[in-house]
Amino acid sequence: MYKILIPVNFTRSSKNAVRYAMRLAKNKKLKIILLHAFQTVPFNWDSSDPLLDEESRLLRQKSERKLDKIASKILDKTNIACETISYEGFAADAIIAHSVSLNPDLILIGTDILNAINHLVFGKITNKVISKINCNILIIPDDISKNPLKRIAFATYPNNDDSAELTYLTELSKTYQSQIHIVHLLPSDTTERTINYDLKKHELDVNFTYSENDFIFHNLLNPNLVEGLGLCIVENKIDTLVISKHEPTVLQRLFTSSVIKKPTYYTDIPIMILKDSNKEVLESSVSLEEISE
Repeated sequence: MYKILIPVNFTRSSKNAVRYAMRLAKNKKLKIILLHAFQTVPFNWDSSDPLLDEESRLLRQKSERKLDKIASKILDKTNIACETISYEGFAADAIIAHSVSLNPDLILIGTDILNAINHLVFGKITNKVISKINCNILIIPDDISKNPLKRIAFATYPNNDDSAELTYLTELSKTYQSQIHIVHLLPSDTTERTINYDLKKHELDVNFTYSENDFIFHNLLNPNLVEGLGLCIVENKIDTLVISKHEPTVLQRLFTSSVIKKPTYYTDIPIMILKDSNKEVLESSVSLEEISE
């Protein structure tokens, strides 16, 4: 069973992420885990105050009631298995801790939760969150209404070893009948020989290795990466942009662009960040104290 962890804060954005996960279930047997983090007190509050226990209890009850309400709607409309978790603490800590203990196949995050924890990918807690999580992450924008994973664009460099990523994407393609576009990100000094010979050979090798898929290749020779990817997405009606976590430069340029806001987390295109296949997953015994260091 495919396991999806969804952090929720009961806003429209996180509920939209839940609806997106429900659409994913039409083609795959899923288990959804709803995670809500509630914070009891500010940093400077005396933790020995007896009122804190009561406040914590009330907040947990409220969290559990709201989670149960969402879970009931999921169960009423689908046959998806659903579990709920209320966590006392910060959202970033909650996501990190449960990415370790649950080892989900996918973490699905609405954009306002992304903003609420200081831009999960490239905010102030970059090292604390992204470096500690090695799961596939799918960032869902507001008001997404398209059918999921029909046209996927995988942005990468042609000299990368993308075997693990392509294997994952081909499995998705089987489940969702996806069309996969591979977007080669080329440096500005790329020669015609590289484009006409080396890249053609690379495309033949990929098609031979993954013969069940009919990939569509694009060569993006554009100094403005964000603008070039945005145009490629629009022209090819892409519904999901995929990038590997081991491409921090690409991710940073996408998520910190202040001029072109597509395809950043403001866009209506979900962005999937694939885990680094070369990085070992954290041991399940890791503690929150270790995570918070």
